[in-house]
Amino acid sequence: MLVVIIILSVTILAAIIFSFLTYQSYVTNSNEIQDISEQNIRNTALAKAADLSHLTVNKLNSVIGSLELISSSPNMIEQDIEETKILLSKAQNSTEDVVDSYYWFDSNGTCIWSSSFKNDTIKERFNGFSIASYAYFKEVRNTLAPVYGDTQEWMDLRPKIFIIYPILKTVNSTATENNNANQIFKGVVLATINPNALGQLLENQLSPLTNANISLVNSNGLMILKGTPEYFGINLLD
Repeated sequence: MLVVIIILSVTILAAIIFSFLTYQSYVTNSNEIQDISEQNIRNTALAKAADLSHLTVNKLNSVIGSLELISSSPNMIEQDIEETKILLSKAQNSTEDVVDSYYWFDSNGTCIWSSSFKNDTIKERFNGFSIASYAYFKEVRNTLAPVYGDTQEWMDLRPKIFIIYPILKTVNSTATENNNANQIFKGVVLATINPNALGQLLENQLSPLTNANISLVNSNGLMILKGTPEYFGINLLD
């Protein structure tokens, strides 16, 4: 009888130990599977973020390319309005997925024309509109270099990202002290980008099954697209 009891006890103990080891093995495997899954998710997110970053760069580069072409055009420099209208229209058509409008301002900051002038009502709204007091216009005028503006409200009271290029006329000069001495500031050409439209363009690149938020952050570390609302207004570089 005692032998039977001992055998049963050993059997039960062995079963308990086996169950414990099986459970521990299951927990260990589950944790490893979870760690692998989380790492795969992180890797996938990083790869997708890199893809979206490259897409954003390409889109912005296409806008920059258009601005460079327009601002250096002889028609723009000589203020040939009819030919410049065509240039602005073509630029709008080629980048309309991210650019709201292209604008042409003279050296005093007064609006001359825009690709948004589809009718007289829109044109009338900008009649006499000036950006002379805007900080980015003053910066372009003083430095004769492009400026990439942070998000600000525009005429339609909606936030826009600004990219501004100077229109410069080169004149013959023997001046050597000042590199800009032979360049005359003729105005600026400006592109307004809707951050929400840019964000939607990026979101469209995600699978419908993907549960993710996309945020755009400017070079100062501030969010310009509220993909993650709890971080809006916080300097992420800090």
